[in-house]
Amino acid sequence: MNTAAKTRARFAVSDVEGRNASVRRAMQALLAADLRPDDLRYLLDMTLWRYTEFDKNRYKFAIRYRSSAVLAAEPVEVNHEHVVERRWVLDQILAHRDRLDEILPLVVGCLVSTIEHSRLRSVSGFGWDRYLAAQIDVIDTATMEPCDLCAMAAAQRTIAARIGLDVRQALEDANSKSQ
Repeated sequence: MNTAAKTRARFAVSDVEGRNASVRRAMQALLAADLRPDDLRYLLDMTLWRYTEFDKNRYKFAIRYRSSAVLAAEPVEVNHEHVVERRWVLDQILAHRDRLDEILPLVVGCLVSTIEHSRLRSVSGFGWDRYLAAQIDVIDTATMEPCDLCAMAAAQRTIAARIGLDVRQALEDANSKSQ
Protein backbone atom coordinates (compact mmCIF):
# COMPACT_ATOMS: atom_id res chain seq x y z
CA MET A 1 0.00 0.00 0.00
CA ASN A 2 1.07 3.58 -0.54
CA THR A 3 0.40 4.41 3.09
CA ALA A 4 4.02 3.89 4.17
CA ALA A 5 5.84 7.17 4.72
CA LYS A 6 8.69 6.11 2.43
CA THR A 7 6.28 5.64 -0.47
CA ARG A 8 5.27 9.29 -0.38
CA ALA A 9 8.59 10.77 0.71
CA ARG A 10 11.06 12.56 -1.53
CA PHE A 11 13.69 10.39 -3.18
CA ALA A 12 16.57 10.47 -0.72
CA VAL A 13 19.06 7.71 -1.48
CA SER A 14 22.22 9.69 -0.90
CA ASP A 15 24.66 7.33 -2.58
CA VAL A 16 22.76 6.27 -5.73
CA GLU A 17 25.83 6.51 -7.96
CA GLY A 18 27.92 4.44 -5.55
CA ARG A 19 25.21 1.79 -5.19
CA ASN A 20 24.69 1.58 -8.95
CA ALA A 21 28.44 1.41 -9.58
CA SER A 22 28.71 -1.45 -7.07
CA VAL A 23 25.88 -3.37 -8.76
CA ARG A 24 27.44 -2.70 -12.19
CA ARG A 25 30.74 -4.18 -10.95
CA ALA A 26 28.86 -7.23 -9.67
CA MET A 27 27.22 -7.65 -13.08
CA GLN A 28 30.59 -7.35 -14.82
CA ALA A 29 32.04 -9.99 -12.49
CA LEU A 30 29.12 -12.31 -13.19
CA LEU A 31 29.47 -11.84 -16.95
CA ALA A 32 33.19 -12.64 -16.72
CA ALA A 33 32.69 -15.70 -14.50
CA ASP A 34 32.44 -19.25 -15.77
CA LEU A 35 28.79 -19.82 -14.82
CA ARG A 36 26.08 -22.06 -16.15
CA PRO A 37 23.72 -20.03 -18.39
CA ASP A 38 20.73 -20.54 -16.09
CA ASP A 39 22.73 -19.50 -13.01
CA LEU A 40 24.10 -16.45 -14.82
CA ARG A 41 20.63 -15.36 -15.90
CA TYR A 42 19.22 -15.83 -12.38
CA LEU A 43 22.05 -13.91 -10.72
CA LEU A 44 21.87 -11.08 -13.27
CA ASP A 45 18.12 -10.89 -12.68
CA MET A 46 18.76 -10.42 -8.96
CA THR A 47 21.28 -7.65 -9.69
CA LEU A 48 18.72 -5.86 -11.89
CA TRP A 49 16.29 -5.87 -8.96
CA ARG A 50 19.04 -4.47 -6.75
CA TYR A 51 19.82 -1.80 -9.35
CA THR A 52 16.24 -0.50 -9.23
CA GLU A 53 15.43 -1.11 -5.55
CA PHE A 54 18.73 0.00 -4.03
CA ASP A 55 17.93 -1.78 -0.76
CA LYS A 56 14.89 -4.04 -0.54
CA ASN A 57 14.26 -3.34 3.13
CA ARG A 58 14.96 0.40 3.19
CA TYR A 59 14.24 1.69 -0.31
CA LYS A 60 12.05 -0.81 -2.18
CA PHE A 61 9.14 1.61 -2.45
CA ALA A 62 11.07 4.86 -2.03
CA ILE A 63 12.38 4.81 -5.58
CA ARG A 64 12.83 7.94 -7.66
CA TYR A 65 9.95 7.59 -10.12
CA ARG A 66 6.41 7.12 -8.82
CA SER A 67 3.02 7.62 -10.39
CA SER A 68 0.82 10.43 -9.17
CA ALA A 69 -1.69 7.78 -8.01
CA VAL A 70 0.95 6.33 -5.68
CA LEU A 71 1.70 9.76 -4.26
CA ALA A 72 -1.97 10.62 -3.80
CA ALA A 73 -3.60 10.61 -0.38
CA GLU A 74 -6.01 7.81 -1.31
CA PRO A 75 -4.66 4.37 -0.33
CA VAL A 76 -3.72 2.13 -3.27
CA GLU A 77 -1.86 -1.14 -3.62
CA VAL A 78 1.49 -0.63 -5.32
CA ASN A 79 3.78 -2.48 -7.72
CA HIS A 80 7.46 -1.95 -8.37
CA GLU A 81 7.48 -1.82 -12.17
CA HIS A 82 10.49 -2.07 -14.45
CA VAL A 83 9.99 0.64 -17.07
CA VAL A 84 11.81 -1.44 -19.68
CA GLU A 85 10.84 -5.07 -19.16
CA ARG A 86 13.47 -6.86 -17.07
CA ARG A 87 13.38 -10.04 -19.17
CA TRP A 88 14.17 -8.05 -22.31
CA VAL A 89 17.01 -6.18 -20.56
CA LEU A 90 18.47 -9.52 -19.43
CA ASP A 91 18.33 -10.82 -23.01
CA GLN A 92 20.15 -7.69 -24.21
CA ILE A 93 22.83 -7.87 -21.53
CA LEU A 94 23.51 -11.53 -22.34
CA ALA A 95 23.56 -10.86 -26.08
CA HIS A 96 25.73 -7.72 -25.78
CA ARG A 97 27.94 -8.37 -22.77
CA ASP A 98 30.44 -5.74 -23.83
CA ARG A 99 27.69 -3.06 -23.90
CA LEU A 100 26.59 -3.36 -20.26
CA ASP A 101 27.39 0.27 -19.41
CA GLU A 102 25.34 1.43 -22.37
CA ILE A 103 22.36 -0.83 -21.53
CA LEU A 104 22.15 0.03 -17.82
CA PRO A 105 20.58 3.50 -18.35
CA LEU A 106 17.50 1.60 -19.60
CA VAL A 107 17.15 -0.09 -16.20
CA VAL A 108 14.69 2.13 -14.32
CA GLY A 109 12.03 1.35 -11.76
CA CYS A 110 8.74 3.16 -11.26
CA LEU A 111 6.27 2.62 -8.46
CA VAL A 112 2.72 2.38 -9.79
CA SER A 113 -0.66 1.34 -8.46
CA THR A 114 -1.83 -2.20 -9.21
CA ILE A 115 -4.53 -0.72 -11.47
CA GLU A 116 -1.87 1.20 -13.40
CA HIS A 117 0.27 -1.93 -13.54
CA SER A 118 -2.62 -3.74 -15.26
CA ARG A 119 -3.01 -0.86 -17.72
CA LEU A 120 0.70 -1.01 -18.51
CA ARG A 121 0.40 -4.71 -19.30
CA SER A 122 -2.40 -4.01 -21.78
CA VAL A 123 -0.61 -1.39 -23.91
CA SER A 124 2.28 -1.72 -26.28
CA GLY A 125 5.34 0.46 -26.40
CA PHE A 126 8.91 0.52 -25.25
CA GLY A 127 9.83 1.81 -21.81
CA TRP A 128 8.31 5.18 -20.97
CA ASP A 129 6.24 5.00 -24.18
CA ARG A 130 4.05 2.45 -22.36
CA TYR A 131 3.36 5.01 -19.64
CA LEU A 132 2.34 7.53 -22.28
CA ALA A 133 0.06 4.97 -23.93
CA ALA A 134 -1.47 4.01 -20.56
CA GLN A 135 -1.85 7.70 -19.64
CA ILE A 136 0.05 7.39 -16.39
CA ASP A 137 1.47 10.55 -14.89
CA VAL A 138 4.89 10.05 -13.33
CA ILE A 139 6.54 12.23 -10.71
CA ASP A 140 10.32 12.56 -10.30
CA THR A 141 10.46 12.47 -6.52
CA ALA A 142 13.98 13.91 -6.50
CA THR A 143 12.34 17.20 -7.50
CA MET A 144 8.67 16.37 -6.82
CA GLU A 145 7.92 17.61 -10.35
CA PRO A 146 6.01 15.81 -13.13
CA CYS A 147 8.25 13.97 -15.60
CA ASP A 148 8.45 14.87 -19.25
CA LEU A 149 7.66 11.34 -20.40
CA CYS A 150 7.89 12.26 -24.08
CA ALA A 151 11.50 13.38 -23.59
CA MET A 152 12.32 10.40 -21.36
CA ALA A 153 10.83 7.96 -23.89
CA ALA A 154 12.76 9.59 -26.73
CA ALA A 155 15.98 9.29 -24.71
CA GLN A 156 15.35 5.56 -24.17
CA ARG A 157 14.67 4.98 -27.86
CA THR A 158 17.88 6.88 -28.71
CA ILE A 159 19.94 4.74 -26.34
CA ALA A 160 18.48 1.53 -27.78
CA ALA A 161 19.02 2.68 -31.39
CA ARG A 162 22.58 3.90 -30.72
CA ILE A 163 23.68 0.53 -29.42
CA GLY A 164 21.60 -1.48 -31.88
CA LEU A 165 19.23 -3.12 -29.42
CA ASP A 166 16.21 -4.86 -30.89
CA VAL A 167 13.33 -2.74 -29.57
CA ARG A 168 11.05 -4.36 -32.16
CA GLN A 169 11.52 -7.69 -30.38
CA ALA A 170 10.63 -6.07 -27.06
CA LEU A 171 7.41 -4.76 -28.57
CA GLU A 172 6.55 -8.14 -30.09
CA ASP A 173 7.18 -9.83 -26.73
CA ALA A 174 4.92 -7.32 -24.97
CA ASN A 175 2.18 -7.74 -27.58
CA SER A 176 2.26 -11.54 -27.36
CA LYS A 177 2.16 -11.36 -23.55
CA SER A 178 -0.95 -9.14 -23.54
CA GLN A 179 -2.92 -11.39 -25.93
